[in-house]
Amino acid sequence: MLIVEAYYTCKPGMRDKLLEIVKPNIDGTRREPGNISYAHYPSPDNDVDMFVFEKWESLELFNNHSKTEHHKTFCAARRPLLEAGSYFITIYNAEVNEERTQQSREFVRRAIN
Repeated sequence: MLIVEAYYTCKPGMRDKLLEIVKPNIDGTRREPGNISYAHYPSPDNDVDMFVFEKWESLELFNNHSKTEHHKTFCAARRPLLEAGSYFITIYNAEVNEERTQQSREFVRRAIN
């Protein structure tokens, strides 16, 4: 599983517009093969920052997402609403390794006993 987090900053007064134009992308993305979760969250601390959280079954399916029409349309419409240089993305490999998980459990068990 892949976890994707992104942060970006809207230009002042543009966050409501962004939240409106993202709706078709959210709907389309949630219907894509391999999408587990996809959401955009406005910051509770100000009216310009956004947080995006995504889960995908694989990197390949996540990469396919960037080729969809709804995503390309959203990215083009979003670009003029963002502060320059404010988009940051991090991708995590969240594959569960059963052997390491078991080793961690044994380590914790020994540490607390």
